[in-house]
Amino acid sequence: MGELRLMSRTAGVMVICDSLGDQFEPYTSWLDGLGVRCAFTGDVPSAVRRDRPPLVVLPVFTEVNARRLHELTDEHPGVAVLGVVRDLTGHQTHRAIHHGATWVLNMLLPTQCYKDVLLTLAGTYLTRGPTSAPTSEDEDEELIRLLCGTATVAEISKHFYCSERSMYRRLRSLYSRLGVRGRNQLRAHVARSRQDVT
Repeated sequence: MGELRLMSRTAGVMVICDSLGDQFEPYTSWLDGLGVRCAFTGDVPSAVRRDRPPLVVLPVFTEVNARRLHELTDEHPGVAVLGVVRDLTGHQTHRAIHHGATWVLNMLLPTQCYKDVLLTLAGTYLTRGPTSAPTSEDEDEELIRLLCGTATVAEISKHFYCSERSMYRRLRSLYSRLGVRGRNQLRAHVARSRQDVT
């Protein structure tokens, strides 16, 4: 499949590594019905730099695939990645999560499982409207609320259905945006903000 240039950063675009074309081709028309466009590309990092899609789909069948995933998530810490595996033992799933996948889809599961995962991702990252998932601002408010409480990072990552590694990347990004260096400074920042409001 040829490279598909995304015309703008829209909510309904999923960038997919073209090596997964055969696996995802049966779902493209179904996803299109949900308002999600599949953009297949041979150069995922360039597509992410250029278009900043809300969701990227990468294979994680080999260690080389896993290193590419790791490089992508290191360069773009906020990108959500669906790692695709063919996994009987759990090793590929572990590898995908360890290298930064936000979600993992095991292609050995029944077809309905793929659809369930893709439907969840479409609602979370790719569609907007009255029935869509919370915005990133809503999620940031929820994240800040949890960080000001007693929940551990492991508990918070489970709350957001992501790996701890992904959550740590998200925390670095959040702390940077707020100009704080960690949880204690965040709590102080929130307390000051509340005092300013009253």
